[in-house]
Amino acid sequence: MEEGIPREVLVQLIRCNPAALHLKDTPARLLFWRDFVGNNDKVLLKIISRNPFLIALHIENHILPRLNLLKEYGLSNRHMVLLFARRSCCSCNLVSIRKILDLIEELGIPRGSRMFLCGLGAIGNLTIGKIKSNTEFFKNTYGWSQEEVCAAFQKCPNILTLSEENVRSTMNFLMSKAGFEARSIASKARILGCSLQKVLIPRYAVLSTLQSKGLMKKCSFFSACLASERRFREIYVMPYEKDVPGLGEAYAAAYGGKVQV
Repeated sequence: MEEGIPREVLVQLIRCNPAALHLKDTPARLLFWRDFVGNNDKVLLKIISRNPFLIALHIENHILPRLNLLKEYGLSNRHMVLLFARRSCCSCNLVSIRKILDLIEELGIPRGSRMFLCGLGAIGNLTIGKIKSNTEFFKNTYGWSQEEVCAAFQKCPNILTLSEENVRSTMNFLMSKAGFEARSIASKARILGCSLQKVLIPRYAVLSTLQSKGLMKKCSFFSACLASERRFREIYVMPYEKDVPGLGEAYAAAYGGKVQV
């Protein structure tokens, strides 16, 4: 192997993708990516670990055209590294990638912004047909307008990657139990990314218990669900364990999916 390539990088490449050894220009490809990440071997190792088949893609025919296209839309080298590490834009052809990039702008996320990267990371491997189908699902099922779909996507691009079954279960819970109206959820779309079994149901159970016992006035279910696990326990569980014996255990059971609300 050519000089300049750290031994640990080669070991990781062989471990993840032994077939790379049979490529005639593997050293040149490694050096290209090493230069692209600013000679940061730690980042290079991370890319190879997450996407070991990246090294098999031809630099001039496959990689460079995609890099140039992504640069047109304001993505930095650092952003592109994240995308390729997650295999976004690796398999799609250039025409499809451009259509997706344009669609992200149409959905209201400006090129060059951090959310543009998030949007591309979320839907970069979906077909245009699938994206539009998911968009129509929210419109037809929950009465969202195009503006509301855009607002939801801007807050949580992953909503267009969720399965219809997943969305239906979460929306049904939010509307029947938590008191949300279907269209109001568009402005709080991040909550759709929360696990129904591990976040929404157990946290709803805790808040309902505290309110029923007069220990807490009405609070924002949305904010409670977006809090980290540690933060939620610190605010809503630990301070009330003396007043509500077994609250912590009940929450842990609900978190484990043993309690249904």
